[in-house]
Amino acid sequence: GIKFKVDDNFLITIDTSGTGYTIGNNRRWEVDVTTSNTLSNKIVITKQFTYANGENATDTNLAALRGATEFKLYDSASNEVTGKLTYTASTGMITVSNLSEGTYYIKETSHPQGFAAAADIKLVVTSDGKINVSYAGTRSDFSSLYGNNTTSVTATLYNRQNSNQISIKKKYYKPDGVTEIPISQINQFASFSLTRTDGAQITGMESTVSQRTGKYTFKNLAPGAYKITETAATGYVAASDITFTVDMYGNIKMPDTLPPGWTGLTGDDSQSLSVVVNNKKVSNKLQLKKYYYDASGTEVYPDDSVAANIAQFTLQDMSGNSYPLIYDRTTGLYRVDNVPSGTYSLIETAPAGYKS
Repeated sequence: GIKFKVDDNFLITIDTSGTGYTIGNNRRWEVDVTTSNTLSNKIVITKQFTYANGENATDTNLAALRGATEFKLYDSASNEVTGKLTYTASTGMITVSNLSEGTYYIKETSHPQGFAAAADIKLVVTSDGKINVSYAGTRSDFSSLYGNNTTSVTATLYNRQNSNQISIKKKYYKPDGVTEIPISQINQFASFSLTRTDGAQITGMESTVSQRTGKYTFKNLAPGAYKITETAATGYVAASDITFTVDMYGNIKMPDTLPPGWTGLTGDDSQSLSVVVNNKKVSNKLQLKKYYYDASGTEVYPDDSVAANIAQFTLQDMSGNSYPLIYDRTTGLYRVDNVPSGTYSLIETAPAGYKS
């Protein structure tokens, strides 16, 4: 009930919030009163963070992420309710207590970059102070709910990191390092391996390979230090190892100077990074020295300024493809460069008067 008193001057004094009216004798009077029944109840929610690979944040990272988060309480009319919610960043504890009957929403008003925002938490308080809790987001992000529909409720609320990714585009080049070889002409392909350089295990990471398009990805990387190692296709020079880091927000940071073979970096220090890895075909050469002898076995020296006076040599692979050796009068050597991997026959065409 509402307690009030009327003095000799008809001044009405009300013990709770309301409006009193001073009125004259022998007149009708009314009192409009708005009351709020404060009930004893409490909900405590622990704030946690999950990295892209599914691991939960710990230690100093967890403390920093909690410190970048804020919450407010609103009623069903979207009015902020003050004095009922406290958030302790050091422990990640959200506490809402002594709510009167009605509907409320806990809203996350600030969260760390790189993480998805938490959805609203709805609180419905009954006349006896019991709190019914429901979550508007993904069920797994609001877990360990105990005491629902009682006056003492606990739960855990997660922010999940957005997926991060390294995308590698593979390119192959001739030994000159300039002329690109279409990937449709590549029969053997490179591969990449990812390791941690800080001693931790890699968990929850996803990788995809599309060799025919030259695309490789590493996805959902937890904070830490990493290294990518390439195993080049046979006959190609592998790119050097590259080391990089992932911070607590999921941002991927490559070194300021890329190692040999790595180019075209875009999106550095972000959650989505692209880079090109170039393989140059191994440079090789075959050199041949030719000697000539007359019928008595004495070495002779034909006039090599006339092509017909000297032998011609050709490498031929098992498919019949030919690679001629070019004669250099300065060195007296025959030479062929950059022969593809395979099995060959060396075929000589001797000049007139000589046996091959």
